Parts: sequence; structure tokens; C-alpha cells
Amino acid sequence: MTTWISGYRQSIAALLLTSCITLTPAIAAPSLDHALAIYTSGDFNTARDELTELAQYGIVAAHYNLAVMAMKGQSFPVSPGLALGFLKTAAQLDAKIDQTLLTQAEQSAVAAQQLPMAEKVVTQFGRQPIINGLINAYEKCSGRQLSFESPFNPPSFTSNSFHKAQLVPGQKLPQPYPTSSILKGQQGIMVATALIDEHGKALDPRIDAIIPQQNNDGFLSAVTEYFQTAKFVPMSVNNLPVLSRYRFIARFKIYEAGDTFWIPEQLRQFSNAAWRNEPDAQYAAAYISMIDPATSQIFALNTQRQKIGMLLSAALLGVMDAQLDISNFFNSSRCSETQDIGNVWLEQAAKSGQARAKLLLAKQLLQSDDPASKADQIRALLSAASISEDRYTQKHAAFLLATSTVPGVTAPETALQGALKLKGAVKKAQAYRRTYYMPAPSSLQTAHEIEVSYDYADSSDPEQDIVLAAAYAANNNYADAIKIQQRAISKAGKIGWDTAELETMLTEMKGKHMPDYSQFFLSWTTDKLNHGNEPRQ
Repeated sequence: MTTWISGYRQSIAALLLTSCITLTPAIAAPSLDHALAIYTSGDFNTARDELTELAQYGIVAAHYNLAVMAMKGQSFPVSPGLALGFLKTAAQLDAKIDQTLLTQAEQSAVAAQQLPMAEKVVTQFGRQPIINGLINAYEKCSGRQLSFESPFNPPSFTSNSFHKAQLVPGQKLPQPYPTSSILKGQQGIMVATALIDEHGKALDPRIDAIIPQQNNDGFLSAVTEYFQTAKFVPMSVNNLPVLSRYRFIARFKIYEAGDTFWIPEQLRQFSNAAWRNEPDAQYAAAYISMIDPATSQIFALNTQRQKIGMLLSAALLGVMDAQLDISNFFNSSRCSETQDIGNVWLEQAAKSGQARAKLLLAKQLLQSDDPASKADQIRALLSAASISEDRYTQKHAAFLLATSTVPGVTAPETALQGALKLKGAVKKAQAYRRTYYMPAPSSLQTAHEIEVSYDYADSSDPEQDIVLAAAYAANNNYADAIKIQQRAISKAGKIGWDTAELETMLTEMKGKHMPDYSQFFLSWTTDKLNHGNEPRQ
């Protein structure tokens, strides 16, 4: 484990010298569910070790359960000081601690002369020490300080002949702007990504963030259209084209605002709320300052360490999108220790209700050594994800529920429900363009004309139909499966895809056989992303 974790173990062990307890390192990243199951079984020493590690990562439930164990004398001697300390750190992580309980714990700690012990726990397990420890762990893994790299990018590629995917020179992706945001005068940032295949085709686009968070109807439809009609130069490794990810940042700008497209007064309001520890404002401040460095001074976030620290704070305070970002951030590293942190936060984001985290956790479990033993958990995660409001997540989850070969994971009816919901959301979208004239603020003399692209019907996306066809086939409705698969082939041909694999699937359906989708490469599988020359993406 990393040095900071060892330091934490030694520190809490020092607090417990009177009980002669020694903490032993966990072999793998702990899981809260596993730790609580161990606790329920009565193995308090192992539960304590796993909960302590989770507490170091900032998992609030671990703090609270350690407090309970200290109160009851489970693994620890009865320790009012430890109990009070962990109740206070849980409160720092936004746990709703009953004031009566806190008062009683403090009175007990005073009576036992253990207030100094409580303060040591807060000093070592409070929100800011956790943030510092997590950042130090990442910096140790990467071998350099965060101030030298973008916190959302993985470490540099090692190949000397590596070139990222890029738009064909002269092309520019238009920027979709939802009508509701225009009418409200909202400005913001949208971050989207897509896979770029070896032929320069954009596949499987997704929205990673919208700041400020708001109604995003029509966003993914528009982004899909833009990516599928754009032409890209594929990424190359050792002069060979390979599959890669491409990030697209859309800036929604209405009025001129100096060096940044944001209105400074809006940013100051965000900043003030963020420094008052309002979690959603912290998330927005961290994300905006990372993507638009011109805002850093207003937010008082002038280094990457400060920015990722603010994002971590939002995650610790319960912002589920921040929790997923933190998971992705730590999982982008090459070190098993920091990937352990990423996995812990992925589980936490899923528990918080983040739909894409549920999908990613299910995929992770599907790739484990014995996925069949986790089938119920995987199916529950995918079922929740398939009916979420995130269309990218819906598509992937419904597909896995329809096609997984792991016993006990498939749920054909739920898969079809998710696929039909996806289809229904698309049918409601209408494709058109309109020009709005926004009234100028008092500081400007003339109105600004904005051409708005929004609510595109997702009619050109073959993958949506591939999922629906798979769901029909899983329900033995081959008539509709064949019809939808033929439509997917037609769409794929129009945007230049190689349709050979889709034709093979269609042949299987015509023979009333469920295609073995594990034999086909679809854009949302990541098999081709791990080339050995670059980090996981």
C-alpha cells in the first residue's frame, strides 16, 4: 500500500496502544459491503481493518461504523475518544449525525479524559487530511505533482510515435445549445467523448459533464449527429491506426465576458458558495476552472492540486457525479494502489445512485474471476442503469441485459423496457434550427445573434437499433428483431460503417437464433483500447 496509507495505519495504531492492537494491511481494495458483511459475521478485527482503509479513502459510512465499534468495544476497547473523533469526521463528510448522540459522545470523552484522542482522529481522518492523502497518493503514482498535468487526463503515453485522434484539418464540430438554456440566458460547458476507430469514424458518443447541471434534453442526440458526420484522423501508435477516445468540449457562450465566456458575477457567486462548502458549487467550481483556466483566479483555484482538491471535497460531501469523476481520475493511473482508490469510489458513486457508475461497476464485476457468483448484483445494477435518464448508460445496460452469456445476468424483459425507453426518448426529439436574438445586458449596446442547434432526432445512430434488435431477439421476438436489425444495417451503410458483422447477426436472427454478441466487436467494447503502449482509457 502507499506510504500515506501506512502512515494512517501507524497513526491509528498509536491511538490504540493501550489495547495492543496492530493493524494489518488489506491485500486488496476493500468493499463497504464486504466490510459490513464481515462485521455482521462477528469478525470485528478484519472489519475494523477494512473500515479503517475505507475511512482513509473518505467513505463516510466507514467513519460512522468505526465510531459505533469504538462505542461498543468491538475490536477496540470501549473508547469514547475514538467514537467522538469518528463521529466528528463523519459529520465533516456530511453525515447527518444526531446532535444528542454527538453530545453524549462528547460528555463520555470528557469523563474518560479522551478529548485529545478525539482531536487526533479529526486531525488525521478529517476531510482536508483525506484530500491531502488522496492527492499525495496520486502524485506518488504519477511521479510528479498535479500542477504539471491536467487532472482529468491519464499519465503521458510512453510510445515515441503516438499521435492522438484529431479532426480532419478545416473541420469544426458545431456546438449544440439547448433551447431551455438559451431562453434562460444560461452559459456553460459540455464535455463529450466518442470512440474514434481505425478508419476515423466516431462511435458511441457520450456526454461526460454539463456545467452548470441543467436540463439536457436533446444534447446527446445533437452530439451523436455531430460526431457521426465529422471526419477524423485516427490515433496512431507506432504508425498504426488504433481505436481511441476523443474529447469534445462545447462552450455555450451568449455574451462577451472578457477572457472567459462566463459572466464574472456568476462565477463569483459560484466561488462564494463553493468556499462555504456547498457541494454542488464545489463541483461546478472545480470543473469550470479545470476546463477554462481563465476562471481560476476568480475561484481562487490556481493550481491543479487545488482544483482536484475541490473536486474531491465535492465527492466527499456526496456529489455523485464528482464521485464518478474521482473514480475515473484514480483509475486512469498505472498504480494498483491508486486504482484501488478508484474502485472504492466507483462503488460509492453507484451506491449514491449515479447511473453510469452502476453500469461501470456492473462491467467491472462481469470482468472479474467469477462473475456468475455476482450475477444477482450485476443484474440489479444493469437493471437500474437501463431505465436511467442517461441515454448512453441506457444503451449499454440494456445491451448487456439482453446479450450477456454469464448465467443469471440476462433479463430480457428489462432489456427490452430499457431499449424501448431509449427509442421513445429519441422519437420525441425533433430536428430543426432556429435563430434567437437575446436582449443585451445593460453593459452591452446591441443584442447578440445566436444560431441554435438542438433536439436532433437520433435517426442516424445504428447502435441504438442494434440494442433494440438484440432486446427483441432475447425475448424471442425475431420478427421485430429482424426488422430493427435491417434498419441498423441501413443506417450503418449510410454513414460508411463496415456492415459485415451486422449482416452476420441478421443471418442468425433469420434462423431464429440469438447472435453470440461476444464474437463481434461493437464500439462500446474496450478490447481494442488496450494496446500496451498507452494507459487504460
